[in-house]
Amino acid sequence: MNHDDRLQYAIRCARTGDRIRARDLLIELLEEDATQVIAWVWLIDLLDDLEDRIYACEQVLAADPHNPQLQTKYQKLLAQRVAPVPYVPPQPAPRPTPQTPPRPAPLALPTTSFDPDPPAFADPLDAAEHLLTTDQRPAAQKILIPYLKANKRNERAWYLMSEAVEDESKQISALTNVLRLNPHHEKARQRLKDLQHFRENPLDLAALYEEEGKFDEAINVLHRATLTINYGPEFDKIYANIARLEKRKVSGVVHIQPNYSITRLTFGPPLLFFLLMLVHNRMNLFALTPLLWLGVLFTLGGGFLLALANVRSHHPLWSKLFDDPGASRSPLARLTVSLAGWLLLFVSFAYLFQISIERLPLVATNTFIQP
Repeated sequence: MNHDDRLQYAIRCARTGDRIRARDLLIELLEEDATQVIAWVWLIDLLDDLEDRIYACEQVLAADPHNPQLQTKYQKLLAQRVAPVPYVPPQPAPRPTPQTPPRPAPLALPTTSFDPDPPAFADPLDAAEHLLTTDQRPAAQKILIPYLKANKRNERAWYLMSEAVEDESKQISALTNVLRLNPHHEKARQRLKDLQHFRENPLDLAALYEEEGKFDEAINVLHRATLTINYGPEFDKIYANIARLEKRKVSGVVHIQPNYSITRLTFGPPLLFFLLMLVHNRMNLFALTPLLWLGVLFTLGGGFLLALANVRSHHPLWSKLFDDPGASRSPLARLTVSLAGWLLLFVSFAYLFQISIERLPLVATNTFIQP
C-alpha cells in the first residue's frame, strides 16, 4: 500500500471513530515524511495531550499561516494552557489535643467460611493444564518454561506450551517440536495445519473469530490484512467487513454456537414430516408403516446435512469430512452436502405425497357415499 492509500485509510478510520488506529497510522506517515500537511491537520483532533495538539497546529500554520479556521483553533488551544501555580510554603499543622482512645471491641471468632485451597498437583504439567483450563496462560507459562528447559523432549509439555503462548509463531514452533518428537500426534498436526492455513489466509481467520463471537480479534485481523493489500475493490470489501463488524459489536448481537444452530435447524424437517405423517394416518401411531418411519430418518439426515451446509467451513465437521480448515476451498463441498440433504428430504416428502394421492379415491368414496 503506497503513501496516499495509507493516508486515505487513516482518514477513513478517523471518520468512522477508530481514533487510535487513525492516530497510529498518521504518526507512522509523519515519521516517514513530516511535510504532509493533511496528516498534521487530521492528527490535531486525534491527539490527547494539549502540547502535542499545539505542536501539530504549529506545523500546519508553518505551511499555511493564513488559514483562519486553524488560527482560531490554535488560539483556543493556547487559551487552555494552565498558568503556573505560585509556590505557597506549607503551614505547620495545629497540634492535636490528646484524646482518650476508644475501648477496643471484644475479639470475636471468625464465623465466615473460607474457600478451599486450590488443588495441588504432584506433576507440574497437570498444574499447567489446570491453569490453561481456567484461562491463566501467563501462570501456565511460568511453569512450562523452566520445565521445558530441563525436559526438552517432553511432547506433552510442548503441546501445552502451544496453548499457553499467544504469539502465532511461538505456537507453530511448539507444535513443530511436538511433531518432531511424535509424528503421529494428530491433534498437534491438525492445529499446526490450521495455524499455517490461517497465516496464509487471514480472512479465514477473521471469519473464524466472527463465528466465535470474537469481534475485536476479527477486526484486528482485517486491519492487519489491509496493510498488505493495495487500495482497490478488495481493500473496500475488507473495509466494509470492518464496518459491519463494528456495527455488530455496538449493537450487542448475541453469539450462537454453530453446534446449537445445527441442532436447531436439523429437527425442523423431521418434525414437519412426523406431524404430516400422523395427520395422514389419523393420529394413529400404530398404523405407521416401516417406510414412513424410514422417512423420518431420511428427513433427519437431510435436515442435518442442510444445517451443516449453512455453517462456516472451518467447523470441526468440515475439517474431518473434507480436510479443509478454511473457507477458501469449500464451495463445491458445501454444494454437495446441500444437494444430498435436499435429495433426502425430497425422497421422504415425495413418498408421503404419493401415498396421500393413492388414498384420495378411498377418502372420496367414504365422504360422498350415498345413503
